[in-house]
Amino acid sequence: MTYDAIIIGGGAAGLFCAITAGRRGRKVLVIEHNAEVGRKIVISGGGRCNFTNKEVSFENFISQNPHFCKSALAGFTPQDFVELVKKHKIAYYEKKLGQLLPRKFSCDRRHATHRMPQISR
Repeated sequence: MTYDAIIIGGGAAGLFCAITAGRRGRKVLVIEHNAEVGRKIVISGGGRCNFTNKEVSFENFISQNPHFCKSALAGFTPQDFVELVKKHKIAYYEKKLGQLLPRKFSCDRRHATHRMPQISR
């Protein structure tokens, strides 16, 4: 089988990348070493799916190339992700220190597998 993109890692960033590529008409393969994709999403925020932090900045990352973090965060901001969550009518709240979590459900397997396809549309 031939793919336009092969993404290594089925965590939040890998799945978001796959969704974006798929929306652009690309045929995508996600390779994940865990038994199921999205597992780290399920356990983030103490099992409550911490989906972003509105206080994040390049200063929160250690990198040999700090300009990469600046560029990556400028290309898709936490507010951009919040707008995506709002677009899909997912209620959320701020826990502490800028952590944003969905309001109506804990992120167990049943909910994670139910919500991920919805966001990818």
